[in-house]
Amino acid sequence: MPQRHALVIGISQYRQTYWRNLVNACRDAEKVAQYLEKYGGYEVTRVPSQYIRPGSGEPGFYQVVDRDCEFENLVQEIRDFLINTDSSYELLIYFGGHGFLASRILSGQTVGYLAASNSDDKGQNAIPLDDFNCLLVERLRRSTTKLVVLLDCCYAGSVVEGTIERQSLQMIMTLPSQYPNFGILASCRRTQLAYESDVSGHGLFTEAILTAMNEYYAKAKVLTFAGLVHEVGLALRGTGQEAADSSSQGAAIDIVNNFPVNPRSKNNFINILGRLNYAQQKRKFQVFLDDANPRIGAFWLRGERDSAQKWLLSQLWVQNVPNSTKAIKKTLTMTTRQDTERILEKLARWLEVEATPEALIERILENCKTGETVALVLYQVECLDDETLEELIDTFWNPLVNAAQKTYQNHSLDNPLLLFMVDLGKKGDRPCLLNHSSDYDPEHPEQFVELVTQRFQARDFRWLTDHETELYPFLKNGSLEAIKKDMIDYNQKPNTKPEEVFTELCDHFGLDWYSDIARQFLAG
Repeated sequence: MPQRHALVIGISQYRQTYWRNLVNACRDAEKVAQYLEKYGGYEVTRVPSQYIRPGSGEPGFYQVVDRDCEFENLVQEIRDFLINTDSSYELLIYFGGHGFLASRILSGQTVGYLAASNSDDKGQNAIPLDDFNCLLVERLRRSTTKLVVLLDCCYAGSVVEGTIERQSLQMIMTLPSQYPNFGILASCRRTQLAYESDVSGHGLFTEAILTAMNEYYAKAKVLTFAGLVHEVGLALRGTGQEAADSSSQGAAIDIVNNFPVNPRSKNNFINILGRLNYAQQKRKFQVFLDDANPRIGAFWLRGERDSAQKWLLSQLWVQNVPNSTKAIKKTLTMTTRQDTERILEKLARWLEVEATPEALIERILENCKTGETVALVLYQVECLDDETLEELIDTFWNPLVNAAQKTYQNHSLDNPLLLFMVDLGKKGDRPCLLNHSSDYDPEHPEQFVELVTQRFQARDFRWLTDHETELYPFLKNGSLEAIKKDMIDYNQKPNTKPEEVFTELCDHFGLDWYSDIARQFLAG
């Protein structure tokens, strides 16, 4: 079952006085994000967002916030999402904010735009819908997995949002049979406005989406795109607003499908599953935590594609990192277009400082002084070229380690400062390209320790019988000995990857590796 990723955008702040700020846009987007995570099993990227650290000691989380989202950042997020996300992932985009029409300077053609916080009504610093359309088509041509777009665009009083929606669909809707896994739903038609509810605080369109998702989930019914179109249409009847959709395209795409397994049982199984495989890598990491002084370390995780590198990191985090639920952690996914400057800018937005190594290091050390674990995680580092990797280490990580050593000594700190770089194997299993070793060297904390995910061995499946008492309650049919034999046989097939083994194993116990485990425990 493929992974599902959603990009949820809610822009409330606009600098031009002829556009009012949209108080509900960020609230609409955050609620949509929460429902997609809970009801659809999506891993959600929120824009604009802020990392929230509750004072109660609960784990931190990202939230859509009422702040500017500038054109450059908006373009980068949409491009990264549509172009660089793995072609096997199912995608959904939600946009809430201003849409508007403007005439092109040369042709005079009226064109629809999505507005960023710094856009103007002439189309400067705004996203043309035909450009957005081209990105959608490019994604659809290279991926057969599902893609859903939900547009809740409004512009104070006179924008013709149906035209925006229709223009965006023009190229795609001419080929409905070619893209059966694509669906787009927009908030209103060409002569209408989009309205907000005085009661709920949500836009009527988004409120209808949320209500449909909630009701179908409560009844444990799959909500398809066709079902969503129907429910939204009923909800908007008589409001003066009528949704526009992509006709017959995408009718069977499932929006709500993530019905819960008993959470306690699932969590217990996952705890047991965490003892399967990767014992050597966990020992190396634990040796670092036990012996390092100060506990400053960098780790390079690698392996072939689908070798469960994220699962290994998840288990290191849950089982080994002290007080991991209280940790201050930032995860970034690398793309081929990112250079050192872009990476530092993303870190700066998280830390709310200038995008200079000096400012970032100062703020990170302030976080270290709280006594909590501080960690940076970079996924898909295989997308970065050698020059960018070396520059990032030379200008940021090495100076951070040098400054941290002094800070840790002066303040008697013992909490870990960690850097994880994760190569997901999309370019093959490549050795670490930076200065590294197989074991931690306390004389060189800036040096990477390489942790390699490898294929399962037959002996690894002793796990099934070694944990017989704990696993028995989860057994659906057959015996643990029979499952052990099946798994050894399955693992011996040529080119079998660890994630395929996890998928097959979970199936024996009535769980789905992706929906029950990967989406919730490996995200971010």
